[in-house]
Amino acid sequence: MKENNILKIIITSIIIILLLLVVLSSYSFSIYGIRENINVGLMINIKSFKVCSSNDLFITSKNNEKITFPKNTLIDVNYINNGYVSMGNYNLTLPVKIETTCNNNLIYISNKPYHGILIVKENSSCNGINVINILSIEEYLKGVIPKEASCNWPIEALKVQAIISRTYAIANFNKHSEFDLCSTTHCQVYDGALQECRSCNMAIYSTLNEVLTYNDSVLVETLFHSTCGGHTESPISIWNSKNPPIYLQGVECGYCSSTKYAKWDTILQESFIRQKLSEYENNIGKIKKIKVIEKTKFGAAKNIRITHSNGKFTINAYKFRILVDAHKIKSNFFYVIDKMDETNFYFSGEGWGHRVGLCQNGSMVMAQKGYNYKDILLHFYPGTKIRKISYF
Repeated sequence: MKENNILKIIITSIIIILLLLVVLSSYSFSIYGIRENINVGLMINIKSFKVCSSNDLFITSKNNEKITFPKNTLIDVNYINNGYVSMGNYNLTLPVKIETTCNNNLIYISNKPYHGILIVKENSSCNGINVINILSIEEYLKGVIPKEASCNWPIEALKVQAIISRTYAIANFNKHSEFDLCSTTHCQVYDGALQECRSCNMAIYSTLNEVLTYNDSVLVETLFHSTCGGHTESPISIWNSKNPPIYLQGVECGYCSSTKYAKWDTILQESFIRQKLSEYENNIGKIKKIKVIEKTKFGAAKNIRITHSNGKFTINAYKFRILVDAHKIKSNFFYVIDKMDETNFYFSGEGWGHRVGLCQNGSMVMAQKGYNYKDILLHFYPGTKIRKISYF
């Protein structure tokens, strides 16, 4: 009888474990077992760089060759070819690992400091090297938040940026084939330890391991922009995306109207616009008229018609902005396009950026008015939840 009871307990335990595995496997994202380190591409397909540290540098090559350079030694690293680099008087087989003998010390590349370790690999094109920074996600964020936000922002707005940047980083592991993320606006701007500041670090520590999820399991696509101009947009209206998540359908902001880029205007030469659009339309003549022919649900330009001396064509407003000048035409929410004379067009509009997801200036003003970071995230990403992850 005792043996039968033990057998029943074992069988029941196995069934419970299997049921738990089935439930967990149904999730798109698990908060447990997230890789702690991230691989950031700092320099891509270059021929040489300089590296040093205020502590000794310890070098290990693919063939397990080990070299130590004394502290404050400026080392020239040069790509030779066929999988080799020179470092000082040594020729080493790639990949090469560069680390300090002190875990908390910084490594300097071209006078810019970085946490973690460096990996030098031959680029996939086999005609240069990639320099990759491997460090913890939390250390990585210290070099991201001051660049994607501002150290002078209210702490609650900085917490918002910490969570959306952490969520983006984890959701985009392996975005590039040879590393996770690059250090430019293509992914997230990362500047190493150069711009670190106390306020941003506090925001990172106070939201440690927190990410934004939807349905408790899916990492949110944490798109953000500088200024929405009053209302955020759906990806459908900007990029013709299919089936965007419900939390990106667009919300009324109501907080950024008094900020710097809530309204803007600019003048562009006809010849400049024509030259930029020639990449899209081969036979474009002198531009006579630029007209918004379709608007988004919230009033921004969606499609525009270009009338020129050789005909006319229609182009998506976001694509038009990117092709012409995304800095001067600050968003696709432009509503006045006047031809001032034979050589100039006048544009007037609202907001800066693609206007999808979180409005950073709206977030900043909400924080100034006393909203906490959870309130702000829920406002711009409705239906989402903050959850803590566990690194391994």
